[in-house]
Amino acid sequence: MNDEKRALLNNLGYLYLAFAHLTDANLQESELVSIKSKIHSRSPEFTSDEVNDLLDDAITWYNKTADERLKVVNTIASAIHYEIEDVEIKTSILDDLVAIAQSDGNYQFEEKAFVNVLGQAWGIDYKA
Repeated sequence: MNDEKRALLNNLGYLYLAFAHLTDANLQESELVSIKSKIHSRSPEFTSDEVNDLLDDAITWYNKTADERLKVVNTIASAIHYEIEDVEIKTSILDDLVAIAQSDGNYQFEEKAFVNVLGQAWGIDYKA
């Protein structure tokens, strides 16, 4: 795995965790399973153990930044905006967020708002 891909997957792991946790203050097991699935779909060459290691790294990072999670999310969103030019990739990230939100059977207003604001920030007309 090259460093650039690992950095992207680590950023996505953090973004997905923050989204699942911050939008309803409760991280469900079904959301974690969905996050793992989404990370694995972006890295099919990785074993389940490697994906678990990536997610563990993102969880550690997330836990260490408890006081500045929104700042980190903004930094990640900005990096994705400027480093990924392909609108389809950005749209697929938004699709991932919707799937993660729906995985617990409760797709809330806050989750939809997060996805819509992120889409707007990336210049994508996306309605969650």
